[in-house]
Amino acid sequence: MRYSDPSRPDAIVWPSADVPAPAFGEIVITRTPGRVEVVQAPQRARISLAVLTAGCQHEIRVQVNKIMLAEQVVYAVSGYDQDTACLEVVLVEDRRQK
Repeated sequence: MRYSDPSRPDAIVWPSADVPAPAFGEIVITRTPGRVEVVQAPQRARISLAVLTAGCQHEIRVQVNKIMLAEQVVYAVSGYDQDTACLEVVLVEDRRQK
């Protein structure tokens, strides 16, 4: 479970130092003619800055500190890994059909 820190509404904070954050997972998106589907959306992931700048505006929307993928899942930026040039993100909304 995660919650927003009232003093920093844009920050994602884990409930306790005793509860480790989940490991980083891999986001999997498939593209077929006329359809883009988010197949796998882990709780925590890294998104490469190269992917964000690759010109996939119809599949990736960035607003302030949130990233929406294919109109199906929304991630909040929680950090930056300068060694890999990736944003660290946590899943905040999953709009995929269950």
